[in-house]
Amino acid sequence: DAIAAAARRGAQLAGQLLSFSRGAPLSLQLLDVNALVGDALAALRAGAGVRGEGAEPRVEDGKGLRLETILGAELPRVRGDREQLLRALLNLLRNAEEATGGAGRLLVRTQLVADRGE
Repeated sequence: DAIAAAARRGAQLAGQLLSFSRGAPLSLQLLDVNALVGDALAALRAGAGVRGEGAEPRVEDGKGLRLETILGAELPRVRGDREQLLRALLNLLRNAEEATGGAGRLLVRTQLVADRGE
């Protein structure tokens, strides 16, 4: 499983690098951050032994990653390329999953943070 997962990540990275090197045009649109987080979490749940909101528990030997979310209300939409942002978010989630060893708790939170003028 670990070898297959590493191969998939390698293939994704190669595809991203090729896309970047070709200068693929961005498809900018207004996006709902919470919906994007939900899509990334669904993709993570579909491909990993995680449990959480809306997922069937897949726990081996008492281990498993528990996903928790706290999604901010009434967040403004952001302008970006949906596929690139989804890919980046999914990579962050997978890295966090690997860092926990596939066990424990992963909290994903969205919120609007006031600009401090920095």
